Amino acid sequence: MTIGTRLKQWRLYNNLNQDDASSLLGVPFSTYQKYEMSVSKPGSEAMEAFSRAGIDVNWLLTGEGEMLRADRSTPALSMPGALDMNRLRFMNRLRLAVEAVEETLRIFGGEMTPVKKGEAVVQVYVMLEEEEVGKTQAHTDNMLEDIVISLSKEISPKKPIE
Repeated sequence: MTIGTRLKQWRLYNNLNQDDASSLLGVPFSTYQKYEMSVSKPGSEAMEAFSRAGIDVNWLLTGEGEMLRADRSTPALSMPGALDMNRLRFMNRLRLAVEAVEETLRIFGGEMTPVKKGEAVVQVYVMLEEEEVGKTQAHTDNMLEDIVISLSKEISPKKPIE
């Protein structure tokens, strides 16, 4: 088994996609992909980041021992400057919610007040959060459709710039 295979094993163990894992570890997305594909090997700075995330570096390098460091009784992810999984998921949901609202505005060619836009982002965020805790995709799609319909009623047509 390679370092890349073990990194992927750690990522899947933590229910992360590659983008989330690269953000959590503080390495560029393309670099993380190369690590997982065994195209390149991580250097000392990356190994330090992996260790801060709780990965046992000996396991990562050799496959021996446990995947996670034994001193995780105080999780490494709660150290100052590190992102924990919950915060990373929050940030990802928030980003997706803002993108969904902006895309809806783009499709309908309009704008909304900051307050209405904020309310819309919260609605989409809650929908994404419910999806994570086990709601069905059909339920989520229906909710998103309802939100898009309600958003479209709040959108004001853009005024041409004179």
